[in-house]
Amino acid sequence: MESKHDKMIEIIAQRLRNEGKIVKTNPTGLNKYPIQPKNQINPIYPDVFVQEFSIIKEIYEVETDETVNEDEAKQWLLYSNTCQNFFLVVPKILEEKARGLIYRSGLRTASLRTY
Repeated sequence: MESKHDKMIEIIAQRLRNEGKIVKTNPTGLNKYPIQPKNQINPIYPDVFVQEFSIIKEIYEVETDETVNEDEAKQWLLYSNTCQNFFLVVPKILEEKARGLIYRSGLRTASLRTY
């Protein structure tokens, strides 16, 4: 059975494809499309990203009830520094918690979306 997390990844990816964008996804457990950030040893595997040539235009990171936390916020900062536009997608009930984590992490370039 598809998780809520992976269902959201597919919804976002399909919307972006409908806009004519080239989209890559890394659903739970399937790290097929790495991005190698500058000054990082290990690649990252965002949930959804849009790439034009070698430029990462957009990253969408989908969080769940269990993953809106300090550890994930560190990842958000790395993701936001790797792309032109970073979108954090969280459950509606956790919107305020996510805003607080965004603020405390020093992340200033995130667009917060809810589901």
